[in-house]
Amino acid sequence: ANRKFYMTRALNDGMFFLDARSPIQDESTYYTFLLDRDDANRATFEFTPYDDIRIKKAFNNRHETIENACDLSTEPDAEGKGYQCIEPGIANLTSNGWKVIKKAVVHYE
Repeated sequence: ANRKFYMTRALNDGMFFLDARSPIQDESTYYTFLLDRDDANRATFEFTPYDDIRIKKAFNNRHETIENACDLSTEPDAEGKGYQCIEPGIANLTSNGWKVIKKAVVHYE
């Protein structure tokens, strides 16, 4: 079974709604989820914007797009040109959606 899927963004309580899930990566998805091998109710996730436009757009809207699911650090003069997902986050499946229990770590330049 394919353990990978994609999500748009988390709400401010760290919840990715189930209907935000997509089997493919596209312009609307900002996160890649990977289901745990042993526990289908647990997943790791990484911040993976689709392209350079989305990398910049996510940075400009970081309060909504990044910070609800990631601990964000930036270069002092960061312009949103590039990023690294330094550490994946962890989410648990609940009845409402995927709840972030450990934020991913993202650095922008």
